[in-house]
Amino acid sequence: MKEIPEHIREWYALHPDQEEEFARLMQLWSDSGEVLAQPEFDTSKAWQAMESRLGKKKGSWARMPPAGKIAVAAAMIGVLVLAGGRIFSRRIPRDGTTGWNSVAAIGANRKITLPDGSTVALRKGARLKYPSNFQGDERMVMLAGEAFFDIHPEKGRPFRITTSRSMTEVLGTSFLVNASSSSDRIIVTTGRVLFTDKGQPERNCMLTEKQEAVLSEKGLEKKQVTAACNYLSWQTGDLIFAQTPLDQVAEDLSDHYGVQVRLADTLIPKAGLYKITSEFTNQTLLQALEEINVLTRLRYKKKADTIIICQP
Repeated sequence: MKEIPEHIREWYALHPDQEEEFARLMQLWSDSGEVLAQPEFDTSKAWQAMESRLGKKKGSWARMPPAGKIAVAAAMIGVLVLAGGRIFSRRIPRDGTTGWNSVAAIGANRKITLPDGSTVALRKGARLKYPSNFQGDERMVMLAGEAFFDIHPEKGRPFRITTSRSMTEVLGTSFLVNASSSSDRIIVTTGRVLFTDKGQPERNCMLTEKQEAVLSEKGLEKKQVTAACNYLSWQTGDLIFAQTPLDQVAEDLSDHYGVQVRLADTLIPKAGLYKITSEFTNQTLLQALEEINVLTRLRYKKKADTIIICQP
């Protein structure tokens, strides 16, 4: 993947809500490599013409107002379209031509089938955008929230998921993507996945089965998935603990039930002394807490919107 121009990165930093347009800009820049490589196209003259048209001078970008920066991005698109009129008709279709579908999981999880036969399980609150038909030599969708993908393999036609901060590329595999306001997390169930920071494409990693990566302000972290990982409990309804430390249990309960569950400050240093082995299938949070009480003799109490597990 080519390095993204600073112009586009700065524009998106000012307009983080423009996920779809940013995806288009990215793809246009990526596709331009094929178009600009054509013998009849003089890339040097084209860029000079664009800079002349914009009146671009050293230091002018930093002083340019947001509207002007949008114009720069639009001008870049114009140059690429003039260079190869095929770009907009390939890969990422425009609304009103092939069209984009926007699907949201409101109030409950939702499962959909994409035009290529791939399936996506959206967690409640997630949103997915995808074209009515995948065209060209790639398949691309846009995600906000959490979803589990089971991708139909197509040789030479990769599948890409773009979020506000990352790009995930696969050929045929199954994996989970969680795009939250603070980080992007990906966990691979089968196959291989290339996970890339869109702002810094050189920062990326290849993930295989039972590996995960988290992209946040702290950077890109890759690690192994633990044996009793409950990352799909929202889809299966099952929470499984096998000698799981109490602090991890609290974290999984929080994620599964959407309620903050934490340990009392005095209990945190002793969390490793409590290992939970149990399985909860479609049980309420109260039932799960009661069982933990029986297993450990620890109490729990509610403070505001938080459940606190504490010693007797």
